[in-house]
Amino acid sequence: MSDYHIVKNMLRNFEQIDKEQPKVEFVPSEGDYVLLIDGKSDGYVYHHTSVVEFINCGYALKPDQEFRRMTELTVDEMLYFLNHRK
Repeated sequence: MSDYHIVKNMLRNFEQIDKEQPKVEFVPSEGDYVLLIDGKSDGYVYHHTSVVEFINCGYALKPDQEFRRMTELTVDEMLYFLNHRK
């Protein structure tokens, strides 16, 4: 590939990067849970089937941990989750 084509491809990639990206809103469903540790989310979403599977496989919550339905999070807890989402 010639230098001209390489530069042209790079410029095209930069144009794509500079485009405003669509904002994706996160809307949790009834079956989505988060693991809170000391009241703070670990940043992952767990579907209710995963939570049941964890418990069936012997996972035991520590005293400072709880699974909470995402639709029941407070505004502050949801903001923390969104800012630390993985």
